Amino acid sequence: MKSVFKENKRFVLVLLMVMTVYCGFAQNRTTMSAHVTRTIHKAVVKKDAVDNGNFYFQKADKLCLTFKNGKDAFKMNGKTYTIVMKGRKYVAKGATINLFASLQKALVVAAEGGDLNSLKNLSDTKVSKSGHHTTVTITPVAENAKAAKHQMFTSFIIETEGKELKTIRMNGRGNSYTEYVLSGNVYNTAVPANAF
Repeated sequence: MKSVFKENKRFVLVLLMVMTVYCGFAQNRTTMSAHVTRTIHKAVVKKDAVDNGNFYFQKADKLCLTFKNGKDAFKMNGKTYTIVMKGRKYVAKGATINLFASLQKALVVAAEGGDLNSLKNLSDTKVSKSGHHTTVTITPVAENAKAAKHQMFTSFIIETEGKELKTIRMNGRGNSYTEYVLSGNVYNTAVPANAF
C-alpha cells in the first residue's frame, strides 16, 4: 500500500510541476525584464561597440532599452519615444513617431508572448516563420525621396524563439546597424518605475 501511495505522490508532484510551468507560460505577461547585449556596427569603423544593459516592458505600451546607467537608452512610453545618447535626451517628432509606433506594436506583442501573425495587417510589416523561430521585419515607408533620405533606420527586425523575444535589430543606411540580443527573460516581476 505504501508503494502505491509513493507512486501516486510522485505522479501528483510531477503533474503539479507540469501545470505550474504551463500556467506560467499561459498567463498574461504584464511585465518583462531581460539582460541585453547591444552591438553597434558602423560600416566605416573597424571594431563594433558592444555594451551590456537591460530591457524592460510594462503592459500596455512601455518599453525601455537602457545602457551605461541610463546614459544611453531608447524609451517608449505611450506615444512618447525618447532616445538618450551620452546623457542627452531627444524626443521623436514628425514621421519618426509613426516609425517607432510600428516598432512599439511589434515589441509589445513579442514581449507579451502574443501572436506575431496579428502584425501582418500593418502595411510596413512582414512576418515569416521557420520552426519555432519567428521574424518580424518592419520597413518604413517614406512619403517621398527627400523623406527617405532623412530616415534614421531602413528597417527593424524582431526575432522570437517560441514565445521568447530574442533579438531586436535596427538597420541604418549602408551596412550600419544596432543589434540587441536578449537573454534571461523574466516575466511578471517588478520593473524599475523610473525606467520609462
